[in-house]
Amino acid sequence: MNCLIRDSHFFVLNILFSILFLSVFSTKSIAQECVSDPSLLVKWDFTAGQECNGVEPTKSRFWKPDVPLMTGGNQYCPQINDGCGQAIIFEKGFGNTNDFRGVMCVAGFWKNSGNKYFRAPGYDANSSVYDPDNESGNIWIKYNFLPGQVGSLSSFNFDFIQTGYRDGGTIAFDSWGISVYRNGVRVFEQTLPIAALNINNPDEPLSVNFPNTSDFRTDGSTAVEWEIAFAFVKRNKVVRSGIDNLCIFGVKGQASADVQATPATCESGGVDGELEVIGFSAGEKYDFNLGSTYTGSETFATAPLIPSDGIIADNLPLSTMAAEYTVRVFRADCYIDAVVIMPPVFCPYTCDFPSAEFTPNPATCINEMLQNDATILISNIMNMDRIGISTGQEYTGPDYDGAIDLGGVNSFTFDDADGVVSGSCTEYYTIRMFNGLEDEERCIADRVIAISPVSCDGCQIICAEIVDTNSEEIDEANNLGQGEACRTDEKIDISLTKTVNQSSGSNCNMDGSSTQFEFTITAENIGDLQATDLTIVDVFPDEMVIQGLSSTAGMPLESFGSIEWKLPSLNPSSSASMTVFASFLEPGNYENCVSVLEAFPDNDPDSMNDSSCVPVEVMGVNTPSIEKAFSPEYARANVPIRLILKLFNNESTPIALTEDFVDMLPSSPGQMLIASEPNLTSILPGIIAEPDANSLIVPSGTVLQPGLNTITVDVIAPVNGDYVNLINVGDLVTTACSNASEAFAEVNFADDNVIAPLLTKSFSNDMMSIGQTTTLTLTIENRNPENITLAEDFFDVMPDGLMVLGTPTS
Repeated sequence: MNCLIRDSHFFVLNILFSILFLSVFSTKSIAQECVSDPSLLVKWDFTAGQECNGVEPTKSRFWKPDVPLMTGGNQYCPQINDGCGQAIIFEKGFGNTNDFRGVMCVAGFWKNSGNKYFRAPGYDANSSVYDPDNESGNIWIKYNFLPGQVGSLSSFNFDFIQTGYRDGGTIAFDSWGISVYRNGVRVFEQTLPIAALNINNPDEPLSVNFPNTSDFRTDGSTAVEWEIAFAFVKRNKVVRSGIDNLCIFGVKGQASADVQATPATCESGGVDGELEVIGFSAGEKYDFNLGSTYTGSETFATAPLIPSDGIIADNLPLSTMAAEYTVRVFRADCYIDAVVIMPPVFCPYTCDFPSAEFTPNPATCINEMLQNDATILISNIMNMDRIGISTGQEYTGPDYDGAIDLGGVNSFTFDDADGVVSGSCTEYYTIRMFNGLEDEERCIADRVIAISPVSCDGCQIICAEIVDTNSEEIDEANNLGQGEACRTDEKIDISLTKTVNQSSGSNCNMDGSSTQFEFTITAENIGDLQATDLTIVDVFPDEMVIQGLSSTAGMPLESFGSIEWKLPSLNPSSSASMTVFASFLEPGNYENCVSVLEAFPDNDPDSMNDSSCVPVEVMGVNTPSIEKAFSPEYARANVPIRLILKLFNNESTPIALTEDFVDMLPSSPGQMLIASEPNLTSILPGIIAEPDANSLIVPSGTVLQPGLNTITVDVIAPVNGDYVNLINVGDLVTTACSNASEAFAEVNFADDNVIAPLLTKSFSNDMMSIGQTTTLTLTIENRNPENITLAEDFFDVMPDGLMVLGTPTS
């Protein structure tokens, strides 16, 4: 029975011990750092009324820092039921279809004003490379952590919606790219694939996890702005595409309290150092220990409350070395550790401070031979009984016992026996002055003395030294460089001479050609020092056409009305030449000049010979010129557009074509043809523009009246792509010679282009008398397959003196 009782007592003790053990274990197990699990920070749901995470979207160009902002070509949040929203990348889609109601189309969109389809500038749907800095072609999302908010970004995802994929099909894009900017600096970039399971599947959104680094965390001390930019890469198929439920995940919570350390003072005996908790919340508790990690055993249940004034210690000792303290702030369910550094304190010494005067004496020269006789003289010695020396700018010499005993002298000299050398660059020495032996408070003073290098050949020594780096230095032996700068009277002197093979010529000779002028530019260095990196500029008149360039050295390049001739070097008494072959478009008197833009060294004493000009006289007639254009410049395949040819007779009297003028329509990427209804319009008679022909012909003998002679004709292209229609120099041959400059027009055909309406107007008679009536016909032509709507009133303002009679009809 007694055994049973003892056993039962033992059993009860075991239970109590187990309960106590579990209680202690449980208390420690719930002690955790105050870090929340990643959760949804913000979500854009394009269901009406839920955009911008339920916050009314800001329509101001000034972003409110507490409102998540999405941009894509403008500064607005996505609007409810606004066509394709406001993020303007990728192919076209519409928000008012059943498949896209309430989502944001990753596409162009129809502008509210003008009813025009808008595409994001800079976005290339066919590019296989993601551009993280495309301001208008990417979708951008801004999200702020304000001061006092601590946390991080962890991931990002969104649903990808695509029509035509319910029963399988082609994925519209190969991949998508994403980048993250922290306070304007890109910290992350990645390109990710798109799989079939990501299409129209909310359970498998397009997602990315951010790395757990400091770039994606904030301690709440300052505001942090993150920008997430993303775009789709390499379009495979043109279908309607959209996105919904854009989500940013991360952690956001209250910032931890700050801890401030105040060191002890010398007057109090060095035991009044303080630790103060700043910005804590009522009910929070504390513990601390010396060191960079918490080693205490307190819990929220056992730790003391933080006092109302925040001072948790006021008796910490003085230290001449910086000390680290770890303060743990306990909340009911978690803790936060803060490491604070207690600054060191140096109390005044009790002895007299040593002092002296220092005179560095550089080495001397004998017959251009440097002597090793540099010294450092110490004079007016006061309160000093010993002295030490070491090389460099920090003292590494002997302590008091090993220092030199001065024996009461008033002056002392360090020389080569003490390590003072005549260096090739500035040599640094640190001298330590001692005043008695004191184990705890040594009365010492250090002085850094520099001895300058000496050159015995009349030149100036120049030294460069690496004194600090942000990374580990492997070899300090090569951190010093030396050179000499010697005075010289040598200079460069570039002299330019420009000549022309003839002083006059014609822009329209009897055979239809123009005179070719040959300009020769000679650059000569008449100085006594080599010139390097020369740039010589030839600025020519707008009417001058460059036909060829050559040079004996260097490389001449023509660009925007000038020629840059770059010469790597030009030795003394040597020269180089450049030849320019040119003709002129119009008659007149011209001057062609050349000058030195740059040459090194920059010590050319004579600027008068750095430029040269030659005049030329050009005779003849004003030759014809051509301009051409397509209207509109963006169209759709198999829809007629207008080709406009402008033939300019620049003479004051009529001129005639002496050969047929043929405008061959482009054959690539498909053969462009005259439309089946050419709608040919021109005051010029006899123009041949046959339906389905690949060229337009203005016959020989056609007379061009002074000024502008316009030809318009409708053309059509069979396939999408870019077409270039080119007129070469000399194609328009007339009695006033031929055109001296080319003309070209470009047009793009694509299915998603919106063709601008074509407007034409005409009077029933071209000439009329005062009081006579005429009929004005306005034609507005919509060549798109769908209707378009005028977004603004259209006005046709009559010229002064012309008035409308009757009611317009349509």
